Amino acid sequence: MEGTTEIADKKPGKNNQEMINAKAGQVKDWSGWLESWLNDYVKQNVSKGKLKDLSYEEHNRNAVRDAIKEEIRVLIEHIKDEPDGGKPTAELNLKDIQKYLEAVAAAIETHVEPIAAEKLATKIETVSLSISDAAPNTKPYLRGAIEVTLLELSLMIKCFAGELQSFLLKPETDNIAAKIEETYGNAETLNGQLNEATGHPAGSSGKPNHAKNLDEAIEAVKNKAVELTTGDTTAMATLSDQIKSNLVALTGEFAIAGKKVSEQLEKLKKEISLNKDGEGLHKIHKQLKELHGGAVTDALSAAEKFLKPDAYKLRDETIEKLRGQVDKEIENAKKLMIKQAQKIYVTSVKEMLKAFADKVQKELQDLPKQIDKERKEGFKGFMRTVEGKITDNATTDENIKSSKILQKATLFKTLSTKFKEFFGPLKGYLDTEIMRLYKDSNAKKNPPVTIGDKDPHPYADALDAVQSKLNTLLDELHNSNHFTHSLTINLGNLSTALNSLVPTNFEGPCNTLPDVLKVGLRGFHAELEKAYVSVYDGVNFGASLTETKVHADGRTSGKLTTYGTKCAKVFLTLLSILSDDLNALKPFVKAHVNLKRLANPLRLVNSLPITVLLYARQIIKTVSCAEMKSSEVSIYIQN
Repeated sequence: MEGTTEIADKKPGKNNQEMINAKAGQVKDWSGWLESWLNDYVKQNVSKGKLKDLSYEEHNRNAVRDAIKEEIRVLIEHIKDEPDGGKPTAELNLKDIQKYLEAVAAAIETHVEPIAAEKLATKIETVSLSISDAAPNTKPYLRGAIEVTLLELSLMIKCFAGELQSFLLKPETDNIAAKIEETYGNAETLNGQLNEATGHPAGSSGKPNHAKNLDEAIEAVKNKAVELTTGDTTAMATLSDQIKSNLVALTGEFAIAGKKVSEQLEKLKKEISLNKDGEGLHKIHKQLKELHGGAVTDALSAAEKFLKPDAYKLRDETIEKLRGQVDKEIENAKKLMIKQAQKIYVTSVKEMLKAFADKVQKELQDLPKQIDKERKEGFKGFMRTVEGKITDNATTDENIKSSKILQKATLFKTLSTKFKEFFGPLKGYLDTEIMRLYKDSNAKKNPPVTIGDKDPHPYADALDAVQSKLNTLLDELHNSNHFTHSLTINLGNLSTALNSLVPTNFEGPCNTLPDVLKVGLRGFHAELEKAYVSVYDGVNFGASLTETKVHADGRTSGKLTTYGTKCAKVFLTLLSILSDDLNALKPFVKAHVNLKRLANPLRLVNSLPITVLLYARQIIKTVSCAEMKSSEVSIYIQN
């Protein structure tokens, strides 16, 4: 981690600077955790007996590190074009090294992501460490260590590649490369001398692999040293002197090469110096100034002179033509888009209408049956029953006709009987319809309740009570032929029965047909309540009209009581009114009636004008109100 921090603080190439600094900062944040993660992973797996060597935790840590190193080696071993130093120039060899380093960094970076690191951690556990079932919650430690290690390694490689790139991009690269080539020749000579000293000559075919030769030379030196130390020490001393002389020669060659480089740099400094007028950069600066003041200025003036009169005008005309062409193309595109949108809209609406028609046809498929059923049930069935008998597709009007063909007098006389006959079938229909709805509602309950045909429905008792009270009322009207005091009692009983026409309990089914019946009968009840019923109707005189008076001489005579006096006053008042009415009627009778026809009352009535008949009707009403016993009247007259 310390190496990574130092590398991040260096100045790599500009292209890699921001990315490397960002990732280096991330590695710095986790630098203290890497060792802790490895320790925790090893300790917890050792304590659970998951690792092989249970006695030394350090061995296990090294095993984990070695496993990570091995996986890194596997990651980069497939990279092709490994540099071999066989290019003709040092610059090309350095570029090969840079490309190889960048490829290695890219291969490593692909496994820094959590998913790839997770797979790599699983592979290390199962294959390298032979852990089939690691301790719980320990894999994140191993995965974090792998991520930080890979990130650190990729940063180091990228920084080194960046250093090579910046080195190659310097302006003086060519001169330095030449010096490297020169130094390479000297190193080749020294290498030959070293190989000769060690008894291991270098290869002669093609460019030698100096890294390989250096390793072989070091190994040869080691072997030679072992051989010499076990043998004659004089040879060792001689070899030491040769090595020293060769090193002195090598440093001398480096000094000579450095001196030549210094001379070249000094020469370059003198050549580009501005100290001498007319030479170096001063000369170039002077030439550039003359060029700017002469040819460049003339060219700019000519260009400006060309642009001012014609170019601006041509620009405006071209822009205007382009604008017109663009507007035209836009308008055509709009029309095309609108036309296409209209086609799409019409097509979509057509499909929607087809789908809607199919849905409506599907929804309304059973509508005729439902309409026919509804014509026979519910309110419409009730009204058709009022009209007459229900057939399959029609309703007879016998009830309506029976009401039309009757004369008013006959209709009034037989009203109660006909209404009673009409209400019977109506109640039968109500019972049937209410029972049907009652069965349907109970069949839908959970669990379903079965209702028998002979079981009463919730409105049965109330409907029977209404029919009974209505029959009593109609029978009384038919028998009395006028409104007696019993009308008030019967109307009260009918109102009570109508009030009880409700479900038997709160859970009972609600039905609109009883409500319709209640509304109709209440209207019938309201009309009959308007009939005039005399307060004297049905009242029997409770007291005597006369009493016997005994005189002092023993004679007896009849005398009106106080109650009889009041009745006599009423009779005389009515008699006076009746006398006036009869006197007014007398001229009409003389003018229109032959007295010989009085034996036929019906012919008399038919011969009188309507005004006379109405007047006579009023007289008859007065007479009917003045009905009294003849004996009572005679007593009153005698007194």
